[in-house]
Amino acid sequence: MHQISEKTNNNFPKKLIAIIAILGLLILGIRLILAPVQEVQAGVDIAAWLKFSQISEHIHALSACTFLALSVGAIITRKGSENHKIYGKLGLLALLLGLLSSAILLIDLTIEDPSGVYTSRVMINENNSILFTLLITGSYGGMTGYRWAALPQPKLDLDLVSGGFAILGSIFSIALIPFVVILDPITAGDVGFPLTPFSAGLLLAGESVLLGTFGYNDITGFYGKKASKTERVIKHAYRTMITVGAAFAAISIVHLGPVFVNYPNLVWLLYFVPPSIIVALTIYLKVNYIASAKS
Repeated sequence: MHQISEKTNNNFPKKLIAIIAILGLLILGIRLILAPVQEVQAGVDIAAWLKFSQISEHIHALSACTFLALSVGAIITRKGSENHKIYGKLGLLALLLGLLSSAILLIDLTIEDPSGVYTSRVMINENNSILFTLLITGSYGGMTGYRWAALPQPKLDLDLVSGGFAILGSIFSIALIPFVVILDPITAGDVGFPLTPFSAGLLLAGESVLLGTFGYNDITGFYGKKASKTERVIKHAYRTMITVGAAFAAISIVHLGPVFVNYPNLVWLLYFVPPSIIVALTIYLKVNYIASAKS
């Protein structure tokens, strides 16, 4: 009887993930089908929104750079030290400000496309959807990174919620790929966010893999054995570094975009090289922490 019960419990996370995936696909499928033909009725003062957009853009840029600088400070200080905690808390505040300002920018882009670089409403919707996936990734990394640092309990209901959130984000990202790559390939000459079908697909595929992997880890960890102290620290580092990588990539794209926009065949490097550097740094930090913990 005990063996049957244990087997049932082990299968439960897989069933839950399947249910979430099916529901997510149904909702996202309906939304993605309707979005390209759905015009946004802007019953607001566009001039006011553009002013909000300009203010939010400055706040977003400043908070993103501040978050990245504070993240560097947290990385180079001893883990668990007072300085590390201070850098982390201030970094979280900067991240929240950056996410809030980016949400305002996304709303502004939904109402009107100020840049004028997209040739159709479909491309505007695709661009906004891609930016939305970035917002999901940053929110997940910041939320769960803080959870494993400030809430050291080996298991919390929050893990189940965050896992479902990440898996839905993963499904949303992968569902967008056929739209931006094949059905209506997105191309934009925006120097601040240059896109080609390949670079957009690469970005979405990377986000889907990351969110899916961490979401699955959250859910299976909730139903599995309790996470040890070392595992909790690694979970914190990995999830925080997701957001650090996103910030580093975004800043690189914005500042190097004016150069790469003239070379469409190289645009994909903007979406591959910065995250790869952060992945290598994350692996190094993990190895270094495990080595110091054993000594």
